[in-house]
Amino acid sequence: MVIANFRPEFTPPWLGMGNVTLLTLNQLGRREVNELIDKAAGGVTLPEPVIDQIVAKAQGVPLFVEEITRSVLAAAMLEERDGQHHLEDAGASFIIPATLQDSLVARLDRLGPAKDVALTAAIIGQEFSFELVGAIVSLEPALLAEALEQLVRSNIVTQRGEPPKAIYNFTHALVRDAAYQTVLKSRKRDLHRRVAQTLESQFPDLARTEPEVLAHHYTEAEAVDRALDFWRIAAERATASLAHAEAIGHIRMALTLISALPEGPARDERELALLTLMGPAHMALEGWDSPTAHTTYDRARMLAGRLGRIGDIFRSLWGLWMGAHSAGQHAQAGPLVDEMYQLLEKTEEPEYVVQAHHAAGSQMHAEGKLLRAKYYTDQCLSAYRIDTHGNLAMTYGAHDPGCCSLGMQASTLLMLGYPDQAHEASLKALSLGRRVNFQTGIAHTSRYRACLCIMLNEPGLAAESISEGVKVSERFNLGPYLQPLALCDGWICAFNGNIGEGLRRSEQALAVIRATPTAKYQLPMLTAFVGQIRMAAGDIEGALTLFADALHLASGNGELFYVAEILRLTAQAWLAQPAPDNSQAERYLLEALDASRRQEAKFWELRAASALARLWSNEGRQTEALSLLAPLYGWFTEGLDTRDLKEAKALLDELHA
Repeated sequence: MVIANFRPEFTPPWLGMGNVTLLTLNQLGRREVNELIDKAAGGVTLPEPVIDQIVAKAQGVPLFVEEITRSVLAAAMLEERDGQHHLEDAGASFIIPATLQDSLVARLDRLGPAKDVALTAAIIGQEFSFELVGAIVSLEPALLAEALEQLVRSNIVTQRGEPPKAIYNFTHALVRDAAYQTVLKSRKRDLHRRVAQTLESQFPDLARTEPEVLAHHYTEAEAVDRALDFWRIAAERATASLAHAEAIGHIRMALTLISALPEGPARDERELALLTLMGPAHMALEGWDSPTAHTTYDRARMLAGRLGRIGDIFRSLWGLWMGAHSAGQHAQAGPLVDEMYQLLEKTEEPEYVVQAHHAAGSQMHAEGKLLRAKYYTDQCLSAYRIDTHGNLAMTYGAHDPGCCSLGMQASTLLMLGYPDQAHEASLKALSLGRRVNFQTGIAHTSRYRACLCIMLNEPGLAAESISEGVKVSERFNLGPYLQPLALCDGWICAFNGNIGEGLRRSEQALAVIRATPTAKYQLPMLTAFVGQIRMAAGDIEGALTLFADALHLASGNGELFYVAEILRLTAQAWLAQPAPDNSQAERYLLEALDASRRQEAKFWELRAASALARLWSNEGRQTEALSLLAPLYGWFTEGLDTRDLKEAKALLDELHA
């Protein structure tokens, strides 16, 4: 269970989910405020008129109740009567701070020399160590320990451990803010610089693991160059940890600083280095077709061209291609691949060779040009080296070229008629996905493995690998994988026996995908997966509607690799109606045969031929059925134990009988 609290102005993205309960925390009532006053007063009895003023000013806010009470006690004279402490003059008029800020500032002013320590600590942050604050302030360790002890006694900070290893925290963010806001701007700037320089020189481990802390201090110190260096390092570190939202936040901080720099090559260099990190981060969070990523790559391409940087031009082209390709805009995606190969004429850098083949293989696969897809994936995998290219995901679409090409190659090999080789490539992809430094490798290869097993109608095999990808996608909120994997998980659930639950899950995921205007990557295939479940559930009209939608999507975006199978499924739906329509089914099966032959997709051709041969056999056309299916089955040299080839063999045996 997770409990999170937040202020009213914040709108959590998880509200509305079925497993989330929202509880509104109201202001404290009079009874609770009185109890809090008693606790904060520490045994001192306050007169009712003073309590009334505290209640009125605090308005039920716990921190304000405590702060005003402490302010009153600090300003008052106490006397002991009947074994208890009372205000010396219960009828005296006390100045109640008008705001929480006034109360906190007044308490800081009463600290004496310890105030400077509190102000310096506020510059460091909400949490600070004895060692760090000691390196900033000009106090002997004993005097510093005494000052910090006073802050603890005054309930300004809390302490863990003992000096010199003690760690301190401000009791509340507003306490730290009050201290921070009292520091003059010039001194604030100087202190931030001293903190940053001290961290960099004396605390290298923190500088390495939390570069954003140094970036923040250098930013506040107006040391722009050092701030930009550390914002970039922080973004790279966050990206490597799949903390993409955090990385984008760091980059935006840096871009704000860059926008104030004078125009020129130096500024362009700084911005370009950040944009090449920002594009993949947006893709990882929002999907490969992220409009923000597109804008980022457009800007990067312009800057790279202005600087004459071939490598950055290539990376920008690749990012623009990835966005167009995954959005189903293949008319725009194809020419971008051509531009990448034109750049390869000017450089033989292995990084660009691998990524050009990666893009071309994926593009040809989508368009159903399967032999060319196999050629380019072969070329990519031949050039790929995990030790050299295993970190390219940071600058290329947030996924690994080797993982992607192996996944694409598996699908391509299956459609070309090599199921055993397809399985081998798919399992290699899963293995590589676990070895690369990027966790997206697991999500990426799990998605492709699940889809391959679904294409084979093997829910058991699909179930073996999908959970790992789902966990990674949920943990890191990976947009390109989360919903497609959820849809595949629904298909697996349905065809493992729970059709109702599987249909619910898959349709929910499909609705989310469809609600994203640019999320068109493999959408025809994913839509057909849900159509299969509807057909299994007996909703034939619903299935036909989804298959028609899938065909319409494919014709609109040029993603043709699954068209032959969608046509076959449509034919099966016509035959599954209460009054089967054989003529419609035959028409779609003939179209499926034609589409598969144009693509040299022997596996799709076998499926369509088997369905058509069965239809003809039922109509008494055994000779035609045999002449269609026998030579096609005889072509296959592997995969004879797959469900499709076993069913084709059984049908041939019937036709021969």
